[in-house]
Amino acid sequence: IVCASCGSKFSFVSIYQRHMRIHRFNNTFSCGLYGCNIVFKKYTSFISHLGRSHSQKSSTNNFEYKCTADKCLFSHENFEVMTKHLKDHLAGGVPVYCPLKCREKSFETSNALKIHNIYHHRNVQNIRDPENQIEMSCIDNSTVIEQQKQPETNFDENQHISNAANLFGTMFLKILSKHHASSIIVQQIVDAITELTKSQQELNHHRISEIAKTFQLSVFETNEILQDFGSETISALLFDPAHGMFRSEHMRRKYFKDNFCYVEPVEIEISPNSNRFIYYVPVLRTLESLFNGGYGLAPPFFTTPDGTAGFMTNYTDGLRFSTNTLCQSSYNVHIFLYQDGFGTVNPLGDAKTRHKLVGVYFTIGNMHPVLRSRTENNFLALLCFEKDLKLYGVDSIFKVLINDIKLLETEGLNINIGETETLIHGTIFALLGDNLGTHQMVGLVENFSSHQYFSRYCYTTLQDFRRTPLNTCQMRHQDSYEQDIRDCINTGKPVKGIKSPTIFNELSHFQLFEYGMPPCVAHDLFLGCFNYDIMLILRRFIRNKLIGEKYLQSRLNYLLKKFQLNSKITLNFKKKCVTSKAVDVWHMIQVIPLLLIKHEQLQTDPAYKLIIMLKNITDILTAPLISKRQVGMLQLEIRHYLEIRSSLFVTPLRPKHHYLTHYHHLILQYGPLMQFSTMSGERKHSFFKTALRHAGNYKNILKLCSERHQYWQAYLSTNKQRFNEEIICEGDVRTCKYLNEDEKHIMEFYGCYGEDFKYTNSIVYMGTTLKSGYCLFVDHDEYEDSFHFLWTHGIVYNETTSDIFVYGENMTATYFTELGVTVVDENCTRDTNCVNIKTFPDITPLVMYTCKGNTYLFNKHALPRK
Repeated sequence: IVCASCGSKFSFVSIYQRHMRIHRFNNTFSCGLYGCNIVFKKYTSFISHLGRSHSQKSSTNNFEYKCTADKCLFSHENFEVMTKHLKDHLAGGVPVYCPLKCREKSFETSNALKIHNIYHHRNVQNIRDPENQIEMSCIDNSTVIEQQKQPETNFDENQHISNAANLFGTMFLKILSKHHASSIIVQQIVDAITELTKSQQELNHHRISEIAKTFQLSVFETNEILQDFGSETISALLFDPAHGMFRSEHMRRKYFKDNFCYVEPVEIEISPNSNRFIYYVPVLRTLESLFNGGYGLAPPFFTTPDGTAGFMTNYTDGLRFSTNTLCQSSYNVHIFLYQDGFGTVNPLGDAKTRHKLVGVYFTIGNMHPVLRSRTENNFLALLCFEKDLKLYGVDSIFKVLINDIKLLETEGLNINIGETETLIHGTIFALLGDNLGTHQMVGLVENFSSHQYFSRYCYTTLQDFRRTPLNTCQMRHQDSYEQDIRDCINTGKPVKGIKSPTIFNELSHFQLFEYGMPPCVAHDLFLGCFNYDIMLILRRFIRNKLIGEKYLQSRLNYLLKKFQLNSKITLNFKKKCVTSKAVDVWHMIQVIPLLLIKHEQLQTDPAYKLIIMLKNITDILTAPLISKRQVGMLQLEIRHYLEIRSSLFVTPLRPKHHYLTHYHHLILQYGPLMQFSTMSGERKHSFFKTALRHAGNYKNILKLCSERHQYWQAYLSTNKQRFNEEIICEGDVRTCKYLNEDEKHIMEFYGCYGEDFKYTNSIVYMGTTLKSGYCLFVDHDEYEDSFHFLWTHGIVYNETTSDIFVYGENMTATYFTELGVTVVDENCTRDTNCVNIKTFPDITPLVMYTCKGNTYLFNKHALPRK
């Protein structure tokens, strides 16, 4: 049995189960016994599975101990029987070796063998006890029937040392990165272990001497045992102050570099003699560590999957991908580069910008969208102070990064795929960030409230937009951008929103104005316009006495908690907008129709239609699957929304409202826009803030933040399943013998009954949690007024094929478009069904909610429509 976390090996399930206690704080637990590939999210579920499914099994089935005396072929599967047999040899003056072959020296006396077993093999368990007394006499070669050869169990001391070093190295990485402990604390732990090791060695010597006296061993035998136990222990090899591999911070960092995928940050001076620095994590070395570091991450095997027929599911379905020549080969890397500024502390007065940083991260577009959206799969490229970026400019800060991307475009990177060395190339596919940060990086004006040319997609002016918001104008493209750059250089002034050239123009396969800058839905919608519009609408309802403030506040947070959206919003109606994070505003929009459903008087107000349209626009833009028909629906919905919004409120439209008018054709270029959301980058900022808060050291925050982040990435590299699209069981897993009669008949009818099938009520698949009681969309009816869904009763997992089946009842729900809700048909025919999860077009669960005698379905985004 091999531990998936640290590589330690065990012969018995009980010992393996006891060992797993040291890993009980892991995020996931992989079984791995006898071909069982189930992954659990909870330690308790994992232990329950071991006891239920593997308690009677042993990894040493049919193992036999062989006699180590010369010319004796006796063997037995009971360790005690073999020990008695060896003592008979020793009584006759025949030297023997340990039956487990853990040392090269032979034993001359029975006492020496007994002491050796007490200290080294005290926990050896017998596979089964002998049923009858077995004669211990030697067996001659001529009387022995040739036995089947069994694999020998060689004791590999170096492997044990390596396992221990890996265990402590992983622990130190976790303490430094995940728990944000200081290096001083880690050094104190090392010093304490060193003292403990010395005390244990002294105690062992004392006990051995006492036992030697008890068994009346000779001085020679006693010294031999003391010499054997006096050799260097694993603890001494790891923590000895003179030569231990973890004895100092420098040696620990060296071990991290040699044994984990640790890419060390590099300090680079921005300008000669400026004494101002950035910390850069070499992009090429990061890519090399990912592809060659044992992750199983290597093109073309780790490319994006084919999309669902008739829908756009990824950036590979957009026109931007199909027209980029470097993207056509499966051996090319597509980089999404993200930049944003963030404050590490909240000082007052003149110090408010002292510790404000700019973080540059990147992710690999070739990964599956679910893996790409995870915070841990956004890699650090560069850290600098925001004031340095403004003082020295984008070109000086990003020069080293762009040089690496140039090398990736031209010379490429050699990686190993199996035993074959393969050359891959790559470039930046998309430049991500909020509008202010993106404009700063590419040399556009950074004033959206007063400058006339505020849009990076077209040449509309602020004056024209506010006068006629729905009018279209000339789009920007690469040729017009290059002409504007020439005019800007000649005049020395901004031209049509272009104020300076940018270093990104030096790349051969990345062009900014050939759709190289996708929008950020989170900033445009949830922090740029919809958060203002929601407050305008709710204040109108309150002013007209259609609803109360206290009801809105309490009911909103009740629904957020009901649907487990992990948000809590405080509504301040004196503010101009909803003052919350982007994800909180998104969650509020998701529940807003159910928030207002009880108040029928609201439906008479024209603003009610506006808020339902706002919900419909958000649902389409945040959907993971979008059809071209839905893109057309989105265009009409946005147009009507802006018309009603302009007519109902005197408050002028914001510049972010203009970006909405471009979304329909941007989706055709990029695919679903939510995949370019910067929320995962925003979450990474919190890592640096937490690291600094725990360290309390602001002398060199760039070095501390970059090193701690790379420690975290090295710690994540210990999980070889990091980039796998794994299946994680959250609940208890049952086998077929634990099913009741009704479940047994259903599973037999659908061919899901047998030893290969496991049954559970909660599972995580492709980042989505599926539970019994959730609903899954199946398809629409002929007229698309209603749709069919499966009300889940349980989940079945086939260990052999890794297929997942969901069984439950088929049901029907009807759209009520004017209310923005879907109502479950309680009188529909309910047929039992069991469906492979791959047949569902969208596995985002729908949740039932009962209110005023009706059962509604809560959906997080628009359902697929072809």
